Amino acid sequence: MSSTKLAAEPAFFCLGRVAIPCPRKGTKATLASLSEMEKRCTDWIGDSVCVVLMRILQVGLATAATIIGMPTAGTQLTYSGPIVSGAVIGSWTPSPLPDILVSSLSALRTCTLTVRVPIRQLETSAAAKTRLEQAEERLVKVRSGDLVDDVSVRDATALVEQARRNLAKIVDFESSEPGRVKIWIWQLGDIFLVATSGEPYSAFQIELRQRVPSGVTVIVAAMTNGSMTPGYILPAEHVGCGCYQDRIGLLGSGALELMVAAAAAQIADWCYNSNSRQPQKLL
Repeated sequence: MSSTKLAAEPAFFCLGRVAIPCPRKGTKATLASLSEMEKRCTDWIGDSVCVVLMRILQVGLATAATIIGMPTAGTQLTYSGPIVSGAVIGSWTPSPLPDILVSSLSALRTCTLTVRVPIRQLETSAAAKTRLEQAEERLVKVRSGDLVDDVSVRDATALVEQARRNLAKIVDFESSEPGRVKIWIWQLGDIFLVATSGEPYSAFQIELRQRVPSGVTVIVAAMTNGSMTPGYILPAEHVGCGCYQDRIGLLGSGALELMVAAAAAQIADWCYNSNSRQPQKLL
């Protein structure tokens, strides 16, 4: 019993805070909220809560295995020669890092960038609420029809969920700072973790890695700190194309490019100016 509890609690906690938000922020999921998790898992990603838990545990265990296999802090693997046997293989031995490298890898800084970006002409929260009510009415009619079709019920349910998300997004967007997105950057030695509002296309991290100084490692995390509101953030050439991501996005043409420029400039400044400290910036 105790081993099951220890294995399940972190997964439920991760599920409640990351994949499926709990009703009250900061609370662990309990058995009482399991049915709600089950419903949200099925509605959002089409999988049962058991499948989601399994995937979370797989990621967690894989991460732990990677950390355990890493070299000891302050060391690097140095080639120490071949081992001749049935096949010739290389031998690698841990050795201390040079002092100059230790110094460069000890940098630890963070900052928050607030970037001004264009927004689209959006429907009001009142109009979004009306659209949700219409979708709910259609779902009731589909379910109460003489010939209930599974596909029709599925599609009508999806439209309700899309309308619900759209309303929540617009209400949140109207109450925040429209036209401004946040980027959080952490420097850990020669590694930079860049976290963004919304969900930028992969072009964001591809372009960012091309623009930072050589030898720098950039890790990108989207939809950070609960900031899903801007929705998808598309490259300028895809804005207006009419795809699903374009229809639900709130930011206009050029937003992604402005975010790339801001993050790249901050990383370059830190790389070339070791004394630079800019905890807050509005660009």
